[in-house]
Amino acid sequence: VPDDRDVIRAHAMGNFGSLLSASAHSPAMLVYLDNDTSTAANPNENYAREIRELHSLGVDGGYTQTDVEQVARCFTGWTAYGLNTGNGALAGTFRYNANNHRTGPKTIFAGTPQQLNIPDRTTTNGIQDGVDVINALAAHPSTARYIAKKLSRWFLGEDVAQETIDEVAAEFTRTGGDIRSMIRVALQPANLATSSMKYKRPFHMYVSALRALPTTITTTSTFRNTLSEAGHQPFTWGPPDGFPDFMAYWTGLVISRWNFGARLMLLNGANSGINGVSINVPVFFAGITGASAMVEKINRTMFGGEMASHEYLRLTTYLGLNPTNATQQRETIGLAIGAPSFQWY
Repeated sequence: VPDDRDVIRAHAMGNFGSLLSASAHSPAMLVYLDNDTSTAANPNENYAREIRELHSLGVDGGYTQTDVEQVARCFTGWTAYGLNTGNGALAGTFRYNANNHRTGPKTIFAGTPQQLNIPDRTTTNGIQDGVDVINALAAHPSTARYIAKKLSRWFLGEDVAQETIDEVAAEFTRTGGDIRSMIRVALQPANLATSSMKYKRPFHMYVSALRALPTTITTTSTFRNTLSEAGHQPFTWGPPDGFPDFMAYWTGLVISRWNFGARLMLLNGANSGINGVSINVPVFFAGITGASAMVEKINRTMFGGEMASHEYLRLTTYLGLNPTNATQQRETIGLAIGAPSFQWY
C-alpha cells in the first residue's frame, strides 16, 4: 500500500525518470525483488533484471546478461531499514548500506550508442552507480518505445495503432519523459475516435459503478471479498508484472460481475448487500418520475449517454412494471451494472 500511494500515485502524472527513481528507492520494491539482500560478495540479479525487462526497456529492449550482472553490482547496498530498527522514523524506509556496495568500474550497454561507463567509486559514494543506471534507463530510446506502448494500450486498447505508439514515444523523447504530455498525445480526438472498446477489469468495473452512483463507504472489507471472487483483489498478484491488462484473461468471470450489481443494489438495512457500502437511490432519482426518464438518468450518468438501444429498452420495460417501487428502482440499476455495454470503456 505505501508503494502504491507514495511511489506510483505520487509520480503517475509527473516525470517517468522520477517515477523510476522513486520505485528504485522503494523499500517494498527492494524487498520484493530481493535487492535488500544484494551484497558486494553476492549481487542479486532480480531487481537488476526487472528494472529493465518490466520497468524501462522491455524484454526486447537491447540488453544482455552481462548488462544484468553489471547493473546488479551497481545496486548492491540499496536496501531498507528493518521494522525493528529501534527508530520508528527509519523503520521500513530506504537505506544505502555502503558496506554492501560492490566497488570497481562497470560498463553497461557496451558497444552501443548508449554505452555507460561507471567509474570506480568508493563505497561511500557508490550509491551514485545506481543513480547513473536509473538516469541512463530513463533516457534510453527503448524505454521511450516501451513505455509509450504500455501507456497507449492502457488508454486505447490492445490493438492501438503503431503510429500512435510512435507519436507517444516521440513525445516521451521530446519532453524527457513527461507523463502528462504523453497522455495528451495518446488521447487526441483522432486516436480516441479510431480506438476499439476496452474491457474493464473487475476493479475498474466495480469502481466505475460506485463513482457514478451516490455511494457511501464505511468499510471495504466485504467489497474486497467481491474483488477476490472476481480474481482482482488489489495487491494479491504474485508475479512482478501486475494483473493482466488484456481482455482474454478476464472474459471468463462474467458471473461475478452480474453478482456484484445485484448485491450492490440489494437493500440490507442501511447498507446494500455489500456490507459497508450504501447507495442512495432516492438521491440518484431525485426529481425524476417515470420509467423512461429514470432510465435516461442511468444512461447519462453511468453510460455517458451511449447505452445500447436494446439495453435501454430492456431496462425501461423492467422498470416500467412499477417505477415508483424502491425495490424495482434498485434492481434496475443493478441490471444496468450487469449490462454488456457497462463492461466496456
